[in-house]
Amino acid sequence: MSTRAGYLGIAVASVLGAATLIAASPAANAATWVPTATKALPLASATPLGAATPAIPLRLTIGLAPRNRAALDTLIAEQARAGSAQYEQFLTPAQFTAEFAPTSAAATQVADYLASQGMGNVQVADNRLQVTADATVGQAESAFNTAIGRFSQGGKTVLANTAPAYVPQSLDGLVTAVLGLSDLGFSASPAVSAPKLTGYYPKEFTKVYDGAATGSGTGTSLAVIAEGDLSQTVTDLRNAEKAQGLAQVPVSIVHTGIA
Repeated sequence: MSTRAGYLGIAVASVLGAATLIAASPAANAATWVPTATKALPLASATPLGAATPAIPLRLTIGLAPRNRAALDTLIAEQARAGSAQYEQFLTPAQFTAEFAPTSAAATQVADYLASQGMGNVQVADNRLQVTADATVGQAESAFNTAIGRFSQGGKTVLANTAPAYVPQSLDGLVTAVLGLSDLGFSASPAVSAPKLTGYYPKEFTKVYDGAATGSGTGTSLAVIAEGDLSQTVTDLRNAEKAQGLAQVPVSIVHTGIA
């Protein structure tokens, strides 16, 4: 993992929490609660069904702020600038954790707070950028001074936080966002099955990512740069297409020679 990749995970979490959202703030005491990047979620063409049942289970991911943010921003810029001494000199995961990850004390403080709110299976990521926990709607609402409602949208019943997520003053500067307060974008049933460890085939991707309405990409040309004898690669492709009932992809092998 490069520094760029590690930082991207935090950026994505921040963008998800900071998208254009409805303002529906709870009566938060400014001296007690501080805001995170997670705001109330807007729902288009949705029918409110009232408050979510407090016992509904959630899996939460709490994003933690990296250390030395200014230095991290500078490093990422230099890694992308041709001519820089740090150009494409990416850090290993261990180096990133040592230089920029939240401290162990900070991660422990967040984990302890979640546990104090009754949440279970609290786990700190190896790079300490995330803390995950099993919670109920009621626990999440209490821990983050938020509200979660039920809605009917697109023929499905979904959950969404109708107020921003806050953290106590003691966690100010440590927590960036609280993810998992809604189940928008997920079509899986509440029953959780064992994870699939063998990867997904093309047709399964459509189901997993609810992409039935996505264009097929028919007629799009792709180039794969490779070296050596590719005959076995094409044979493997044909075998996979046959096994999955897929149409054959036209393949042209162009030998370019030595550059």
